Amino acid sequence: MYGWRHVFSLSFSIICSVVTEYDKFAEVYERHFAQEFKQRVLPVLQKILLNSLAPPAEILELCCGPGLLTQDLVERGYKLTGIDISGPMLRRARSNAPKATFLQEDVRRFQQPRVFDAAVCLFNSFAHLFSAEDLVAAFQRVNVALKRDAVFLFDLSTEYAYRTKWHGSFSMSEPDTVWILSPSYDSRERIATNHITLFEATNSSLWTRTDFDIYQCCHSEQEILAALTHTGFGAVQVFDAERDLDMVDEAGRSFFCAIRS
Repeated sequence: MYGWRHVFSLSFSIICSVVTEYDKFAEVYERHFAQEFKQRVLPVLQKILLNSLAPPAEILELCCGPGLLTQDLVERGYKLTGIDISGPMLRRARSNAPKATFLQEDVRRFQQPRVFDAAVCLFNSFAHLFSAEDLVAAFQRVNVALKRDAVFLFDLSTEYAYRTKWHGSFSMSEPDTVWILSPSYDSRERIATNHITLFEATNSSLWTRTDFDIYQCCHSEQEILAALTHTGFGAVQVFDAERDLDMVDEAGRSFFCAIRS
């Protein structure tokens, strides 16, 4: 795998590769990953954020994907702006949440006015940033978009999760789609890989096969806290998904809640 300096030098190109691969995986991701995680994370959002944030507060959702969580929050009366860099994901999001605003942007470079009462980034999405500098860049853009004392909530997988869960394989077969996902983790480089094989039926009764990899970086808690402090966030709380938030089968997922100073 890559040495750290090599990873940093290739950070932008790897993120662009992630975008391309998520483009291929958008429909499967929505059906088999986003919907299930949305149901499990909504009680966490309610406990940490929504209980103290009344509609029609404005929420910025980073890495919004197909917009399933977006639509749920819109239905609760919140005003949502979703940001994602994947065009196919955003097409699905605009269909799923037509009353929300969506922008195709890089989370490290987007510019929004300071109008938001909260920002969220869920489902381990910041793991697609491959350096501390990238984290700082993204957190800084969030800071600029948030009102004073606004909440910034996100989750990330810890090394425990990568070491214990990123192995083996699992699959799903449907009439028009078959996919196989094989995760692995390089503990020395702290890089996780999801290798995906996707078969899709065509109109001519043939099947096409696509193989691709989606990479993630395991950021340490120290690295994350340092990036938050550096970008002007304070009162940081770290929640263990299982122990503190009663999420089932989520050992190794942490939620970070910070306040814009």
